[in-house]
Amino acid sequence: MSTVKRAAALAATLAATAALALAAPAAAGAAPTGDNSNASVSGVQSVPAGGGELDCASGNVCLYTGFNGGGTRFDLYYYKTYSLNGWNGVGSWVNNQTGQAYAKITDRNGNLLTGSYAPSAWASYDFAPAWYVTLCPSAC
Repeated sequence: MSTVKRAAALAATLAATAALALAAPAAAGAAPTGDNSNASVSGVQSVPAGGGELDCASGNVCLYTGFNGGGTRFDLYYYKTYSLNGWNGVGSWVNNQTGQAYAKITDRNGNLLTGSYAPSAWASYDFAPAWYVTLCPSAC
Protein backbone atom coordinates (compact mmCIF):
# COMPACT_ATOMS: atom_id res chain seq x y z
CA MET A 1 0.00 0.00 0.00
CA SER A 2 1.43 3.41 -0.91
CA THR A 3 2.30 5.92 1.78
CA VAL A 4 -0.48 8.26 0.61
CA LYS A 5 -3.09 5.48 0.65
CA ARG A 6 -1.82 4.28 4.04
CA ALA A 7 -2.07 7.82 5.48
CA ALA A 8 -5.57 8.24 4.03
CA ALA A 9 -6.70 4.90 5.48
CA LEU A 10 -5.23 5.77 8.87
CA ALA A 11 -6.86 9.22 8.81
CA ALA A 12 -10.25 7.68 7.95
CA THR A 13 -9.89 5.13 10.75
CA LEU A 14 -8.95 7.89 13.20
CA ALA A 15 -11.88 10.09 12.18
CA ALA A 16 -14.36 7.22 12.57
CA THR A 17 -12.88 6.23 15.93
CA ALA A 18 -12.98 9.81 17.21
CA ALA A 19 -16.61 10.15 16.15
CA LEU A 20 -17.55 6.95 17.97
CA ALA A 21 -15.61 7.97 21.09
CA LEU A 22 -17.37 11.33 21.23
CA ALA A 23 -20.80 9.81 20.57
CA ALA A 24 -20.47 7.01 23.15
CA PRO A 25 -22.27 7.81 26.42
CA ALA A 26 -20.36 7.40 29.67
CA ALA A 27 -21.33 4.38 31.74
CA ALA A 28 -23.73 5.22 34.54
CA GLY A 29 -21.83 5.80 37.74
CA ALA A 30 -18.47 5.26 36.04
CA ALA A 31 -15.69 6.97 37.92
CA PRO A 32 -13.07 8.79 35.89
CA THR A 33 -9.75 7.03 35.76
CA GLY A 34 -6.40 8.56 36.63
CA ASP A 35 -4.03 10.18 34.22
CA ASN A 36 -0.91 9.15 32.35
CA SER A 37 1.36 11.97 33.52
CA ASN A 38 3.88 9.47 34.93
CA ALA A 39 3.51 6.90 32.16
CA SER A 40 6.51 5.09 30.72
CA VAL A 41 7.29 2.06 28.61
CA SER A 42 10.20 -0.12 29.74
CA GLY A 43 13.21 0.37 27.46
CA VAL A 44 11.59 3.08 25.32
CA GLN A 45 12.38 6.81 25.38
CA SER A 46 9.45 9.20 25.20
CA VAL A 47 9.17 12.11 22.79
CA PRO A 48 6.70 14.99 22.65
CA ALA A 49 3.74 14.01 20.47
CA GLY A 50 3.06 16.02 17.35
CA GLY A 51 -0.59 16.43 18.33
CA GLY A 52 -1.95 14.08 15.68
CA GLU A 53 -1.96 10.33 15.35
CA LEU A 54 -0.43 10.55 11.89
CA ASP A 55 2.92 11.46 13.44
CA CYS A 56 3.45 7.72 14.10
CA ALA A 57 6.18 6.57 11.71
CA SER A 58 5.58 3.67 9.36
CA GLY A 59 6.59 0.40 10.99
CA ASN A 60 5.87 1.57 14.54
CA VAL A 61 3.17 1.14 17.14
CA CYS A 62 2.81 4.47 18.94
CA LEU A 63 1.33 4.95 22.40
CA TYR A 64 0.24 8.44 23.44
CA THR A 65 -0.38 9.62 26.98
CA GLY A 66 -3.17 11.91 25.79
CA PHE A 67 -6.39 11.68 23.82
CA ASN A 68 -6.15 11.85 20.03
CA GLY A 69 -2.35 11.70 19.80
CA GLY A 70 -1.67 14.32 22.44
CA GLY A 71 0.82 14.40 25.28
CA THR A 72 3.89 12.21 25.12
CA ARG A 73 4.55 9.54 22.47
CA PHE A 74 6.31 6.19 22.84
CA ASP A 75 7.47 4.56 19.59
CA LEU A 76 7.51 0.75 19.72
CA TYR A 77 9.29 -0.94 16.83
CA TYR A 78 10.65 -4.38 17.70
CA TYR A 79 8.61 -7.58 17.79
CA LYS A 80 8.54 -8.20 21.54
CA THR A 81 6.52 -7.53 24.68
CA TYR A 82 6.85 -4.10 26.29
CA SER A 83 5.94 -3.39 29.93
CA LEU A 84 3.74 -0.38 30.64
CA ASN A 85 4.31 1.62 33.83
CA GLY A 86 2.06 4.33 35.25
CA TRP A 87 -0.60 4.14 32.51
CA ASN A 88 -3.63 4.99 34.64
CA GLY A 89 -6.02 6.74 32.30
CA VAL A 90 -7.15 7.56 28.80
CA GLY A 91 -4.58 7.92 26.06
CA SER A 92 -4.49 6.81 22.44
CA TRP A 93 -2.57 4.41 20.22
CA VAL A 94 -1.77 3.64 16.60
CA ASN A 95 -0.69 0.39 14.97
CA ASN A 96 1.23 1.72 11.97
CA GLN A 97 3.29 -1.42 11.38
CA THR A 98 3.53 -2.80 7.87
CA GLY A 99 2.00 -5.87 6.23
CA GLN A 100 -0.20 -7.97 8.48
CA ALA A 101 1.73 -7.10 11.65
CA TYR A 102 -0.33 -7.39 14.83
CA ALA A 103 -0.27 -5.48 18.12
CA LYS A 104 -2.08 -6.45 21.30
CA ILE A 105 -2.59 -4.92 24.71
CA THR A 106 -2.92 -7.28 27.67
CA ASP A 107 -3.60 -7.03 31.39
CA ARG A 108 -1.30 -8.08 34.23
CA ASN A 109 -2.25 -11.74 33.74
CA GLY A 110 -1.65 -11.67 29.99
CA ASN A 111 -5.36 -11.61 29.12
CA LEU A 112 -6.16 -9.84 25.87
CA LEU A 113 -7.74 -6.40 26.28
CA THR A 114 -7.56 -5.37 22.63
CA GLY A 115 -5.53 -6.09 19.52
CA SER A 116 -5.36 -5.12 15.88
CA TYR A 117 -3.72 -5.65 12.54
CA ALA A 118 -1.98 -2.70 10.89
CA PRO A 119 -3.00 -0.05 10.05
CA SER A 120 -5.41 0.96 12.81
CA ALA A 121 -5.86 3.77 15.32
CA TRP A 122 -7.71 4.59 18.54
CA ALA A 123 -8.31 8.26 19.40
CA SER A 124 -9.32 7.26 22.91
CA TYR A 125 -8.22 4.20 24.86
CA ASP A 126 -8.33 3.63 28.64
CA PHE A 127 -4.95 2.18 29.54
CA ALA A 128 -5.80 1.73 33.24
CA PRO A 129 -6.08 -2.10 33.06
CA ALA A 130 -3.18 -2.43 30.56
CA TRP A 131 0.20 -3.81 31.64
CA TYR A 132 1.78 -5.01 28.38
CA VAL A 133 1.90 -4.27 24.66
CA THR A 134 3.14 -7.02 22.32
CA LEU A 135 4.15 -6.53 18.68
CA CYS A 136 4.15 -9.53 16.34
CA PRO A 137 4.72 -10.04 12.61
CA SER A 138 1.31 -11.80 12.47
CA ALA A 139 -1.38 -12.84 14.95
CA CYS A 140 0.00 -13.65 18.40
